Amino acid sequence: MGVTASRKLGGAVRRNRVKRLVREAFRRHKLLFPRGFDLVFVAKKNAVDAEYEQVVREMERLCRKHFPR
Repeated sequence: MGVTASRKLGGAVRRNRVKRLVREAFRRHKLLFPRGFDLVFVAKKNAVDAEYEQVVREMERLCRKHFPR
């Protein structure tokens, strides 16, 4: 799993916060994702203001869309 955050998001502090949120959400919800895939999350501008719960909801939405069970 990889996370990328462009400089367009802001300074290093903002980019690192977004990456930490995504990594933590992934760590707590690993079972949503099938094994054997390489995943890359690309942070968009609105991710800078996102709360943890919003990140989790978006991950769940993406999993339902791309990995139907």
